[in-house]
Formats: sequence, structure tokens, C-alpha cells
Amino acid sequence: MLYKRSTYALYCLHEETARDASSRQQVFAFSALTGRPEALEMDQLRALHLVPAERWSEPETLQRLVPGIEPGGWHQLARSGLVVVQGSGDPLLDELCRRHEQLDADAWSGLAAVSHFTGRWHNMHHRIDPTEDRRKRDWGMLDAQGASDFLARHGQPPHHFHTIEGVSDRHPLPLVKRYGGFWETLSKRRTTRNFDSTRPMSQDELSTVLYYTAGWAGFLDAVDPVEHRGQAMTAEGVVENGAQLVLRHGPCRIEV
Repeated sequence: MLYKRSTYALYCLHEETARDASSRQQVFAFSALTGRPEALEMDQLRALHLVPAERWSEPETLQRLVPGIEPGGWHQLARSGLVVVQGSGDPLLDELCRRHEQLDADAWSGLAAVSHFTGRWHNMHHRIDPTEDRRKRDWGMLDAQGASDFLARHGQPPHHFHTIEGVSDRHPLPLVKRYGGFWETLSKRRTTRNFDSTRPMSQDELSTVLYYTAGWAGFLDAVDPVEHRGQAMTAEGVVENGAQLVLRHGPCRIEV
């Protein structure tokens, strides 16, 4: 087995004050791999600091770097998404390792990944066990018995056109139809997260998409400095005039 520290984790120190004015410090770690916070002891935090994050380490190396932690302790930190383990044979640890490799392949910023995955709503969906065979985990696929148990416990979801009972007065809004090129284009707009990898874009199509989504659109008079329109928000949370493409051989950056 090989180990390394995950770069997709954020650590914070929280100080709690009791009624008797005594204080207690608690370290919390937020991992993008698990999407949940974990309480840590200071000894665990010190140990994590000594684990290399840029290369894999063998168990003997970790034992030499941090002699106070046994393999079981590293596996506990791995289940919290703070250490990545390669070749463990444990379904959960293998899945967390796969997630880490996917974040690397997609060139995620560490802070952006932590913010995105720990900020998701939890316990809102009934999904199949993440440690099961990935071939059985298509999006939206539910375990039949688990779905039945979930519905029996929580009931059916609200109707698509759910109405609230007991409302004394209702004011229907008028149906206003707009015509023209802009409104027709808006009505035809579709959102998709699935793309056909067998149909490449032409150079003109790529240029059009980049220009109208992240290109310069003009100038605004400002006190200082002169601002430009057409900025785009990146995955790192930075507003800038640029676009990033994910190609088959890896991400690249294009200035527009």
C-alpha cells in the first residue's frame, strides 16, 4: 500500500468557551473527498503535516516520519478523506482514492474543491452505496429495496403542481408572451451536463462560444480604473477575463 496526504482538505481551529470561562480548542478538517467535517486531535494534525502530499510513501516511510501512528491510525484518517491510500483493497478507501485522482485530473483548485463538495446539501437524496461496484452506480439509479424503504419512511414527494392549503387569497399572474429574436432564442435554451464526445466543435463554433460567454463585450466608464464587461467566474472563485477548456489530453487555458 502507498500513502499520501490529500491536498483537497481545509483545517481550522475552533475555540469553545464553557460557562466557567474555561476554553477548549478543537481542530476540524473539511475534506472534499468525503464532503463532511471531521474533528481531529492536535497529534493527528501534527502527524498529517509530516506526510508528503506530492509523492506516495510506503508504510515503512510513514513509520519513520511519524513513529507514533500505526497503520490503523492512517486508515482512520483515510476514511476521513485526509490521507489517500492506494492499493488498500478496501472499497471505501479505493473510492476516495479514485475521487482524489479525478480531482487531480480535472485540475481542481484545493480551496474550490473543498468549498464545492463540503457545501453540498447532505441527506437529501437516496443514493446507492458509494462503496459498491461503480458499474451499478449510474446517476439516478436506486437500490429497489432501499427506495421502497425510503418511501415507506418519508412518504411520496409533493406533486409537480403542489399547492399550499389554507391560503385565503391567490393572485394569478398574467401570461405575458414576448416575441422577437432574443425571446425566441431564450425559449429554445436548454441546459445539459452531458456532451457528445464523438462530435467535435469546429474552430468557428469554439470561437463563437468563447466570445459570447467569456469575451470582451465593451467598456464602462468608471472612476478608477476603466472596467470591462464580459468577465467570467472561474472555478477558483476569481473573476477574470479568461476561459478554461478541458480537452482529452488535459485542461488548457485560452485568453479571449
